[in-house]
Amino acid sequence: MTTRLFPSRRTAVGFLLVMALTVGFLGAARAPQAAATGAGSAYVPVTPARLLDTRTAGPGGSDLPLGEGATLSLQVAGRDGLPSDPSQLTSVVLNVTIVNPTASSFLTLYPDGSTRPITTNLNFTAGQTTANMAIVPVSTANGTVAVYNKNGTTDLLVDVAGYYTPAAAGASTYDTVASTRILDTRNGTGETNGTPAPVGVGATLPVTVEGVAGVPTTGVTAVVLNLTSAGSTLGSFLTAYPDGTTRPSTSSLDFAAGETAANLVIVPLPANTTQIDIYNRNGTTDVVADLFGYYTSGTGATFVPVSPTRMLDTRTAGTGGIDAPLSANTPLKLQITGVDGVPADSSSVTVTAVVLHLTVVNPTDASFLTAYPDGTGRPITSNLNFSSGQLISNLVIASVGPDGAVDVVNKFGTTDLVVDISGYYSS
Repeated sequence: MTTRLFPSRRTAVGFLLVMALTVGFLGAARAPQAAATGAGSAYVPVTPARLLDTRTAGPGGSDLPLGEGATLSLQVAGRDGLPSDPSQLTSVVLNVTIVNPTASSFLTLYPDGSTRPITTNLNFTAGQTTANMAIVPVSTANGTVAVYNKNGTTDLLVDVAGYYTPAAAGASTYDTVASTRILDTRNGTGETNGTPAPVGVGATLPVTVEGVAGVPTTGVTAVVLNLTSAGSTLGSFLTAYPDGTTRPSTSSLDFAAGETAANLVIVPLPANTTQIDIYNRNGTTDVVADLFGYYTSGTGATFVPVSPTRMLDTRTAGTGGIDAPLSANTPLKLQITGVDGVPADSSSVTVTAVVLHLTVVNPTDASFLTAYPDGTGRPITSNLNFSSGQLISNLVIASVGPDGAVDVVNKFGTTDLVVDISGYYSS
């Protein structure tokens, strides 16, 4: 099988498992126009905690897999550091992992009690273990979110990383940085003495984030990273957490032996902490971390959710107006401001970043996608890695260019692309 490499400053190594899904498992190809669902909210990181594990009767209270066409109501308000008053809980940041699915399927997360959108949050194949981060609005009636599974049955793990609140006191705002690779164990970037070395079994790798790549040295409460594993010798998981704290019993990225896998994470950074730790459970694996932004107690952008909307589907000209796959090294411009519930920039509003769910369908080659602000140079970072024929997705918090647009570029071959939008940051 031909493999392609996600970008590295000096070298690149990647092996991608072929886990093809049929196009139908993406959900519908059209979506209604969305509207913003509230005013800007600030972010509060919490100690990562497991809200649900259907493999046991512990967290979440359910010990049964999620069935075909079934919807699970998950209580989030009042749990593990989240406010008990739903009015103070605009959206919640979750890491969602599926285990032992019996069929190719997808999950959709949305406010419990509302109409389920046609968008997806996590796509997977039978037998796969994989995870995606999701930023999900919370039901104002009872503080719950709904989790829908399309096909087959699957066990489900849900970890919480933080929440958005309209209350300003003690909350943080978001600042973007130029996308930067701050760790690459394949070539020594970000490692002690710059010596290349994979992360071993049960080992923890400290990574400096404050004072790096535009992140301030004070006032930082959390950082936004895309974590990628490559060349793993065993199936395992990574956990990213603040240095100097107890490692939580949650996971940030799950992967199979030999798989190149990626996931977006928001890692809290308590006061007087300049580093995060990345823990590997089994075997050895190279780890790459790309930095996209940070949360601060100072002045920055607030988050506004929109009704989840499919803004592009290159399989049909009816969604996004493009009906041709992405070719290699040809950036696709996505207009963000002024469409799908996102306001146009004005004297009172500046959109700085957008929350997108990117899904590739039927790629002809192993490759990767990079999302970056239109009108700027393409960075060496990656947002989504995939193999030929694979259907896979990842959440992206992408900085918006001065013209209100984001570019998405595919490195090798061709691939169809589906883009769902769920919110934006504005100042």
